[in-house]
Amino acid sequence: MTRQFQEDNKKEKFDISPKYKRFLIFFLLSSILILWLSIFFFTTLFTSEGVVNNYFMMFIVLPFLDQALMIAIVILFRRVDCSGSALFVFRIGKKKIKTFLGILFLLIISIIICNIILEFIYKSLNISFSSVLNTSNPKIGISFLVISTLQGILLAPIIEEIFFRGYIQGILHKICKWPTALLGQAILFAFFHIYASFRIVIHAFFLGLILGFWRWRKQTIIPLIAVHMVLNSFAYFVIWYQQLELRKVKKTSDYIASMENHCKPPDYTPEDNALEEYKLALDLLKERPESLSNWGLNLWPATLSSEKKLLLENWILSNQDAIEKFHLGTQKPYYCLEYSKDYKNYNDILEGTSSLYLESSPMVTSVLARAQINAVEGNLNQSVSDILSCYRYSRHFKGAKPLLEQLIGFFFSDRTTMISLKILRETQPNVVWLKELQTGLETISQGDEAYIDFSCEKLLCYEYIQNTFTNDGSGEGHIPYILVEKLIQLSQQNPSGIISNRENIKLNLLHIRRKQTIKLIDRIFLYLEWAKGRTPAELHRVNREINDSIRKIAKNNMYILTLTQGYEEIYHMFYLSKARMEALIVTIAIMRYELEKGDLPDGLDQLVSSGYIEKLPIDPYSNEPFVYKRVEGGFLLYSFGTDFDDDQGSRSIMQDDTVGVEGDEIFWSPKQEQ
Repeated sequence: MTRQFQEDNKKEKFDISPKYKRFLIFFLLSSILILWLSIFFFTTLFTSEGVVNNYFMMFIVLPFLDQALMIAIVILFRRVDCSGSALFVFRIGKKKIKTFLGILFLLIISIIICNIILEFIYKSLNISFSSVLNTSNPKIGISFLVISTLQGILLAPIIEEIFFRGYIQGILHKICKWPTALLGQAILFAFFHIYASFRIVIHAFFLGLILGFWRWRKQTIIPLIAVHMVLNSFAYFVIWYQQLELRKVKKTSDYIASMENHCKPPDYTPEDNALEEYKLALDLLKERPESLSNWGLNLWPATLSSEKKLLLENWILSNQDAIEKFHLGTQKPYYCLEYSKDYKNYNDILEGTSSLYLESSPMVTSVLARAQINAVEGNLNQSVSDILSCYRYSRHFKGAKPLLEQLIGFFFSDRTTMISLKILRETQPNVVWLKELQTGLETISQGDEAYIDFSCEKLLCYEYIQNTFTNDGSGEGHIPYILVEKLIQLSQQNPSGIISNRENIKLNLLHIRRKQTIKLIDRIFLYLEWAKGRTPAELHRVNREINDSIRKIAKNNMYILTLTQGYEEIYHMFYLSKARMEALIVTIAIMRYELEKGDLPDGLDQLVSSGYIEKLPIDPYSNEPFVYKRVEGGFLLYSFGTDFDDDQGSRSIMQDDTVGVEGDEIFWSPKQEQ
C-alpha cells in the first residue's frame, strides 16, 4: 500500500461528517439485520437433532438467495452513497503476475498454518466440538452436487469477499480504527456460518482476520477471492470424494424381508395374526386426562381422591371398546409386524420399536388400571382376566423378534407382575381366585419361548453392515468417511472402555474391513446361540459373561462393540423377567397353601409334594431354588440377583436390572415397601 493511499485513507476517515457517519451505521445495521433473517431461515431447515430436512433448500435455494441479498445490499449502497469513494476495490496495480501469485501463495500458507495451530490447540485442550449441522446424509444426486459446487466455488467467494471484506470492512474502516474494522468484519463473517458446526465458526473467524488484514494492507480483494475459491475447492473436493465413496455402499440383500419371514411361524396365516386387532385397539384408545398424567401404576386406586378415582373410572369406561379389541388380539396365537412394508432400514426399525412401546404403554396402563379397580371393588374374576390378557400381550413380543421388541415384552410382563403382587398384597383373594390366576399364569408360561432369541438381531446386524460398508463385489469394503463421524458418538458411549479418545475411535473405524467384520459377527452370534440357553449363574461360573466374551471375539473392532452393546443387559432382563413371573406363581401357591392348610409351608418342596406347584422354580443367578424363608409377619422370597451371592434378603439399592449391583432380587416381603 502506497503512502499516498494511506494518507487518503486517514483523511477520508477523519473528515467524515457526523451525518454521513450516522448514515453508514444505519445502513450497516440494516444489512446485518437482513442477513440475520436469512440465517434464521437456515435454522428452520434442521430437525431438533441437527439433521437437514430439505437439502435442496439448504444447499441450492437459500445460498443463492443469500448471495442475491448481499449483492442487492451492495448495489443499493452504491446508489445511495454520495461520498464518491469505493468501499471495495479490485485493484492489482502494476504488480507483476509473479507477485500476485506469491501473495496468493502466502495467503494460502498462512491460512493452513493457522488451521494447524487451531487443531493443535483443540487436541492439547481436549476440545471436541459437536456439530449442530448433521449433513452425513445419504447419497446426493450428481446434478445437485454440480450446481452446489459451481455455486460454492465460483459465486460464493466473489460475493462474500465483496460483501464482507469490501462493503462491511470498508464501512467499518470509515467509522472506526482499522483494528476494530478488522475484528468486526471477522466476527460478522464467522457469525454468518453459525448454522454450521462451532469448529467451522472459529475457523471462519480466523480466516476473516487473515483475509481482512490482507485487504487492509494491500487495498485489494482480488487475491482474497482467489484464495477463497481455492479453499472452497478443497472443501468441495472432499464432498465429491465422500459422495462418490458413499455410492459404493450398495444394498445387495433384503435382510428386513428375511427377518419378517423368519419371525412368522411355519403355519402362519393372517387370520391368526393379532396385528389388526392391536392397531384398531390403539386407534380407539382415548388419551388419558391431563389431571391423571402423574398417576402411576405404583399407586393403588383406593388411595386416590374420590374426584381422581371417578376420573380414572370414566377414562377406563370410555376405553371399553379399545380394551375389548385388545383382549381379542391377546387371544390370537401370535403378533407379527410387517417390517418390509413399514421399515426401510435398521434405523427405521429402532425408531419404529420405540414408537411401538410409546403407543402400546397407555393401552397396557388402561387394562392394568381396570384390573386394580376391579380388585378394589371385589370383582376379582375380571381382574384375573385383565392380568392374563396383559401377560399374553407381553408374550406376543417374545421369541423370534428383534431384541428391542423382546425388551418391550419383558417390560410389560414385569409391569403386570408388579400389579399382580400389589393386588395380592392390598386385597384378600380367596382360594378359588388364587387358583384361577395361578392356572392362567402356568398356561401362559408354558407357551413362552424358553430362551431369549438372537436370530433376528443377527439379520439386523447384516442389514446395518450392508448400509454402512462399501462393497467391491468380493465382500471387501470399508466404512466411508462421511459415515464414520456418524458412528463416533455411538462408539464413545460404548461401555467397553477400550477406546475412549475420539481420534482413536475414528482411526479404528476407518481401518475396519467388511469381510472381517462379518466373520466376527458370525462368531459372536454363534457364541450367543450357545450362551442363551445357559443361565447367568452358569456363565458366571465359567467366566463367560456376554460382554467380556464379545470383547474378546471383537478384537477391538469398535464398530462391532457399538453394534452389540446392550446385549448382556437384555439377556439379564430376560432371565429376571422370567424369574419374576415364576416367583409370582410360587407366591400365589404359598398363599393358597396357607389358606387351605392354615399355616405357611416350611419349605418350597412342600408345595411340590402337596401338588401346589409341579416343580421347584430355579433361580437363574444361583442355579438353586429361590430362597424362601418364614419371617415375622409372613414370608420372604428372593433371588440372589445379578451379584450372584446371597445377601440374606437385603434388597438391592438400585431396584432395576443393572448387572452386578449388590443386593438380592426381592419377589415378596412382608414389608410394605414391596
